[in-house]
Amino acid sequence: MGGISVLVMLSVMGTLAIVILGVVFVALAMFVAATIVGIVFACRTKTRREQGKKLKGLIAIPLVLYALSIPVLVWFAVVWVIPLAADVEGDQYYEFSQAITRHDPAGLEACFEAHALAFDETGAESLEALLTCAVEYGDVECAEIVLREAEAAEKSIDLNEPLQLFSMDGEPYNAEYTLIRAAGEGSSSSRMLALLLDAGADPNVSSLLDADGSTALHLVCEGSDIRFWEPDSVEAACAEQERAIRVLLAAGADPAALDRRGETPGDSYGALIERLVEEGSLPRERADQLLAANASVLNVP
Repeated sequence: MGGISVLVMLSVMGTLAIVILGVVFVALAMFVAATIVGIVFACRTKTRREQGKKLKGLIAIPLVLYALSIPVLVWFAVVWVIPLAADVEGDQYYEFSQAITRHDPAGLEACFEAHALAFDETGAESLEALLTCAVEYGDVECAEIVLREAEAAEKSIDLNEPLQLFSMDGEPYNAEYTLIRAAGEGSSSSRMLALLLDAGADPNVSSLLDADGSTALHLVCEGSDIRFWEPDSVEAACAEQERAIRVLLAAGADPAALDRRGETPGDSYGALIERLVEEGSLPRERADQLLAANASVLNVP
């Protein structure tokens, strides 16, 4: 019985689709016919007047055809064509975001070349959202492509305005400065920071989400994720942290900036290094080298 019911339902749906398409086709034919008749009447009006003839009731023919066809065509456009076009654009945007989440800059380039997509100015399907995605996934190449394409499309992204994250339903949440996202836990790539700073990001903005109101330099110096690295990877992580610190300082980040706890980036850096030593992740000798190298630039206590 279930199989028969499905077949009946599919048959009904197929028949309904054929009827709708038939009605739309007839309406389109009527619209075209009305247009042609209207053009013919317009061209012959002068001649008929010279001959003493009038169109009389004939003028009603295109009007009736328009009256019958236009409502059907408008309904079809509103109910079917426009939503379908929106779905197609949504699918195209998904291809862009997927290229970023796959860390596929070549694929992202191909999307921009293949799709002349009219990105929203803001929102879940905007270039701003693509950039935020690239920063969240730590993909410098993809972020660079998005910034370049935004400038080419004359939709330059203001990196000194907070940008939203978006849920699967397109609802915005957690607005934050892009540089702060790039400096946060698991994301503090010196290359990403350099890219954003070169694109105009203010090095001294304070986080809107962090309870301490940290600057990017605070977050990099805290190195929250370094503590959870394997001991043999901590050295490489500390070296990358140093590069990120240098990038921020070179761009004008203030080493004397205070967070809401009254602490400077140097305070955070010194506390991190000592903690790594206590946990056995960093040898005392190497820790002293790092503290000495950064004592002057960060005012490490």
